[in-house]
Amino acid sequence: MNYTCTCSYNTCFFSSRFQRYIHNTKLQNAHLQMPLQTIIVRWQIKRNNESYDVASLKDILSKFGPIRALDLLSATSARVVYAHLDDCCKAVTSGNVGRPGNILSFQWWHKCMTNKSFIMRRRGLAVKSDNFIMV
Repeated sequence: MNYTCTCSYNTCFFSSRFQRYIHNTKLQNAHLQMPLQTIIVRWQIKRNNESYDVASLKDILSKFGPIRALDLLSATSARVVYAHLDDCCKAVTSGNVGRPGNILSFQWWHKCMTNKSFIMRRRGLAVKSDNFIMV
């Protein structure tokens, strides 16, 4: 008998609990994984300046490129997923972005991206590793 899953997304019938566990774990992990174009945006809550919301962050960050997803993680941080990696690199390497009294800071979501620099060449985007920055 063939016990492979040829059914729809949510309804699967397996012969063993182990197969069902593996299938459910695979579906859950697909939702947790983020692409390489994901960055964390942080800011400070200051008394005189208003905080950022989703609409204001989208207006500020969309100048780097199209945004696929933007989620608030806390009162002072958000997760941004860009459509292209080069747009994400422009955002991370940019200087003062945001309101004059409340500057945004950018960090990579994946730790493996912190020691990488990206160079735009004629044939596309090139990755250069910096061995002196420890991950």
